[in-house]
Parts: sequence; C-alpha cells; structure tokens
Amino acid sequence: MSTIKSSTEHLTLNADGSGKDIKFQANGVEKASISSTGAFTSTSIDATKLSGALPAISGSALTGVGKLLNIYNVICSTPVQTTSTSGIDIAESITLTPTSSGSRFLLTAIVHHYTNSTTTAWAAAKYNFKRDAVILRDTDSFGSGKIAAVGTKTMMMVPIEYLDSPNTAASITYKIQVRTMAGVSQFFNNYAQGSFTIYEIGA
Repeated sequence: MSTIKSSTEHLTLNADGSGKDIKFQANGVEKASISSTGAFTSTSIDATKLSGALPAISGSALTGVGKLLNIYNVICSTPVQTTSTSGIDIAESITLTPTSSGSRFLLTAIVHHYTNSTTTAWAAAKYNFKRDAVILRDTDSFGSGKIAAVGTKTMMMVPIEYLDSPNTAASITYKIQVRTMAGVSQFFNNYAQGSFTIYEIGA
C-alpha cells in the first residue's frame, strides 16, 4: 500500500511494491516521476533554477548543443612525388562510420610541400579534401620554389581545413589530394611527416 507520512522533519512518499514509481501530476497530467531505482524524470527543468555543482553528464545524451564525438588521426608518412595537374592522393586516408547521419566532420591537415626545381622561381599547387568520390574543397594555390637570389629550393607547411556535412550514417573515406599548377615536379611529406585529423561533431 502506498503511503504519505509526515513528521516534524521529513515528508515521506512511499510507492509500495516492486517497480512502482512515485508520480507527480498537475491537473491530471504527469509532470515528473521518481522510479523505483531512484531515477528522476521531468517533462521540463528550468535551467535558471539550477545552482551548485552538477553531476557528470554523458555528452552522447545531450541534445540541442554541438558535442565532440570522435577524433580520427593519421600521420602522413608516405612521400609522394608528382607532376600531375589532375590530382593525386598524397596522404594516408581515414575511413570512418558516422555516429549518426546528423554528424558533421571538421577536416584538418598539415602537408609538407617541397618543389624539386632550381629553375622555376615559384611552382604552385592546389589541394583538396575528398569524401569518397566527392571533391570537398579546392584551396587557393600554395607554392614553393627556388630562392631567386641563391638558386636553391624551399619547403613550406600547408594547412588545410574544411567542415563537411555528409548527411549519412554509412561508412565513408576521406583523402587529401593535390595537383600541380604547372606540371613542375613536386614532393609532399618528403622531408617531414604531415598529419591528417578529423573531428566528428554531433548535432
């Protein structure tokens, strides 16, 4: 038998029986409840009334705010040389399965760009991310070449970034591609390792 008891110090609500909940209603409509295991459930909570230290909350349970779900990273350790003006893969790919179709992915990379030319003063290249067969971003040209006064070659680090919304929960593969702008022989990740990192952001 469920009971309500009071004393000078306590008000006790007891839902008698295994698996029985304590329910709070207003005008015949349930607004909140306390389960037999002690879990509190409410149709709404006024955030302005919350104060003090809150318990740890799982990010996967949050709604209405962005949250970091996963981080994927590879070191781009394979050297590549190309004169292609149509685009080639220059780094290790990342294959992943989105947590949900609403996930977005922040793609970031650092590529080491080196031009194998002592005659071309400025040899440019363009980079893009690729999701499966879809080209996502085509950068402005980045270039390196000989220092004109000395006739030597230079290397530079190229940062690339793109926020992608694939709108799928199926497995996808991301890559980095490059194409030279003048067919000049160029190296990538030849003298130093690059990096490719993807952050999965929940809706």
